Amino acid sequence: MSPPAPPATIADLDALGEDARAELIDGVIYERPVTTFDHANIAALVVADLLPPYQRGRGGPGDWWIQGENDFVAAGAEAFRPDALGWRKARMADPPRAGRVPLVADWVLEVISESNRDHDEVVKRAAYARIGVAYWWLVDPAGRSLVAHVLEGGVWRVTGRHEGAAIARVAPFALVELSMAEWWR
Repeated sequence: MSPPAPPATIADLDALGEDARAELIDGVIYERPVTTFDHANIAALVVADLLPPYQRGRGGPGDWWIQGENDFVAAGAEAFRPDALGWRKARMADPPRAGRVPLVADWVLEVISESNRDHDEVVKRAAYARIGVAYWWLVDPAGRSLVAHVLEGGVWRVTGRHEGAAIARVAPFALVELSMAEWWR
């Protein structure tokens, strides 16, 4: 019987190349499937709604960095790639110009599909809580829903469930009305 393989490292992830669609969570490399149009469209629409008030300060506080899919590193040992994410500028005043962001995101959005449902709802749910992501949104296009979570004492608490054509105001971005009807083609 051979000994178990050692946990994967950031160096192992880097060896896949900068174009690899992969994450490193708890010593395991997960290759991500190609994003579908609907999946990417929902994430893009959310980012488009949040950028003006929360990053640019147009009709809002402008105190966040908001991005579509990007990588961030936790404790120098794990790399995550949510569908959209954000950092408070008070925690990251000057973002890096290259490479993965070396700071855990304050907010993440995951759009689930059948190919990534278990990964997002089980693996990432536990990992995001463990590393201290403050807000986690889970969008289910098949169920036409958004479930918003806040991390309290290391445990996720649901702060809102929104379905169908709802107009949602969701922490930490409650100034913005999200028109969910636009998400579902």
